Amino acid sequence: MDTLTHALSGALVSRATWKKSTSQLTLRQRTLVGFLATAFPDIDYIVRLFSSDFIVYLNYHRGITHSLVLLPLWALLLAFLLSKILRLDSGWRTLYPLCCLGIGLHIGGDVITSYGTMVFAPLSDWRASLDTTFIIDPLFSGIIVVALLLSWLLPQKKRAAAIGSVVLLAYVGVQAWAHHQAVRLGEQTVVDHQWQQTKVSALPQPLSPFNWKIVIEHRQHYHVGLVKLFGKAIRSENRGGLLSLMASAYPEPENILWEKLYRYGADPNLAKAARQVWMHATLDDYRRFARFPRMIESRHTATACHWFSDLRFELPQIDSSALFTVGLCKDAPERLLR
Repeated sequence: MDTLTHALSGALVSRATWKKSTSQLTLRQRTLVGFLATAFPDIDYIVRLFSSDFIVYLNYHRGITHSLVLLPLWALLLAFLLSKILRLDSGWRTLYPLCCLGIGLHIGGDVITSYGTMVFAPLSDWRASLDTTFIIDPLFSGIIVVALLLSWLLPQKKRAAAIGSVVLLAYVGVQAWAHHQAVRLGEQTVVDHQWQQTKVSALPQPLSPFNWKIVIEHRQHYHVGLVKLFGKAIRSENRGGLLSLMASAYPEPENILWEKLYRYGADPNLAKAARQVWMHATLDDYRRFARFPRMIESRHTATACHWFSDLRFELPQIDSSALFTVGLCKDAPERLLR
């Protein structure tokens, strides 16, 4: 999730859990602390200030500041700092539970996306990802914004925030159901084609909670299908805008067009060399990050370089500028191209 959506979700839940009779914070103070605490884990953006290599950032982002193991320590530090800033007589103990809640909300908001979150850092660099929610979801953010506005405008502020929080949770539940349906669709395709040694994943896509990318890992290649699980597919002329063209890339389940993509290229004579490049030490950090890596053949055939991308970050109609694409050239294999 983007940092602002994280922060607003913390403000919303903080308002929903406020009790006037027992809280030592005013509603405004609690909202502010929730906002800041839920934004806090993204402080790891500071890595970009100390390294020009974005691969280093990819491997550290959503790391120790997003760790459930270190959550109590981060919450303690944040509660202490905020208690000094707000000059609370009751001290950091008043803020500690709320800081724990905010950081936990942030971690949960990241885990539901496909990027991956190192919830056990520094003990493990394993990345948790539930793959239910696209990283920028206007509906998700919109529910939060509307609920906050109603909580501010209506007399029953806590009730409005609580209802908004329940609606947000229900929306994620719908996304989880859609994810399950997309995986089942992929599994049925595996059965129909009698493919062996497969793994089926479903990745959320932009513009709708019912737009999905199904990825079937099959030996040294992928079968990738885009689908709109519910509702009519959008038809668009080629002259339509980018968003319209993207939306039209997701057909109904019965009209899925499966695309076969190779990890190291379709040409078996070149695949061995491409795999050797992929295993080069220069790509160690990228290999740890990439979940569905593949060589982009069009760039390979045009130059003496091998380019790799991750299917998570390839979107229809803008696949020529996939995020987090890297390359190595034969004449300078120690220099990572970005």
